[in-house]
Amino acid sequence: MALRKSKEVKFDEVRDRFGFLLRRAYQVMRASLENDPANTLGLTSTQHSVLTIAGGNEGLDQIGIARLLDLDRTTTGLAIKNLEKNGLVSRVRDKKDRRSLIIKLTAKARKKIPSIQDWALGAHTRNSSKLTRAEQKTLRRLLKKLAE
Repeated sequence: MALRKSKEVKFDEVRDRFGFLLRRAYQVMRASLENDPANTLGLTSTQHSVLTIAGGNEGLDQIGIARLLDLDRTTTGLAIKNLEKNGLVSRVRDKKDRRSLIIKLTAKARKKIPSIQDWALGAHTRNSSKLTRAEQKTLRRLLKKLAE
């Protein structure tokens, strides 16, 4: 069986592919969020998500948070480790299942949550302002469809 010559792909064609554009848009939005001057705690987007989920869902462990965020356990664990190092979360042994560690926000995190959420909302608002409301709605619908 003869090997077929593959079509030469130009860089512009690669840059126009869905996967490339989705990844690049994610990189731009993530950098905008993480490098925002209002990000006084130096949080990553993953750490922000973990704080949000842990704060709004008492009694979750690392696996529960990972499932809700559609993240792997390692990524979630690293985010939790760094949040713990910065005094924003603690791991508390579950009274019902001694093998499990519940992730809890610390008093420091609870105090900072309003400014953390303001920072994230501001960054998301700036990023989405590049699109009209109708475009935002359409993009959200299409991304959900692709993510199914």
